[in-house]
Amino acid sequence: MPFEFLVEPGKSKDPDGLHRDVFKLFQQHGNEFNSRLIIERMSGRPGVNRRSGALATGWLTMTQETGNGIETTNWLAGPAADKNGKHGYGWIQENGGDIVPVKAEHLWIPILFNQTPTGVPKITPTEAIKAGGHVSPINNIWFGHLAKGDGKTVPLFKLVDSVHIEPRLGAYNMWVTMTRTLDAALAFTVAGYV
Repeated sequence: MPFEFLVEPGKSKDPDGLHRDVFKLFQQHGNEFNSRLIIERMSGRPGVNRRSGALATGWLTMTQETGNGIETTNWLAGPAADKNGKHGYGWIQENGGDIVPVKAEHLWIPILFNQTPTGVPKITPTEAIKAGGHVSPINNIWFGHLAKGDGKTVPLFKLVDSVHIEPRLGAYNMWVTMTRTLDAALAFTVAGYV
């Protein structure tokens, strides 16, 4: 999500000062966007509940010179980013879509009993398979052992073919809304140099 400002030579009484102040505004805008996105949209409702933190730590911002202008860009990196032409977790949270298994026959959705308060599985599918268990043929639920050697077989995962996610992050809309505030700050700053 880039935002660009072109500095026109000869239009300012102090082009270097204007350029410096606009650069600072852009840096502040990018940093504020990232902070607000994490606080307002990645901390529960509305938005996304925080689980591992990969989505929040993956939002990056950069302000740079672009010829005779300045550009601030925000993007997603790390585990939640797009990889090898495939949409990542961040894209799905922003735009919605269907999640399908890539390397397995089913998605393994942890049942509430097998979740931490943030929704992360207490035991992973790999650990569940190694510990032993079985799939119920009636409702496709994996029954296994939550703790080693406890002897109890409990429902751990629901096996499904796909999951549909509605758009819920709202990063683009927040960026557009905040850019209106940046426009006003830019107009005020430019007026001080004309």
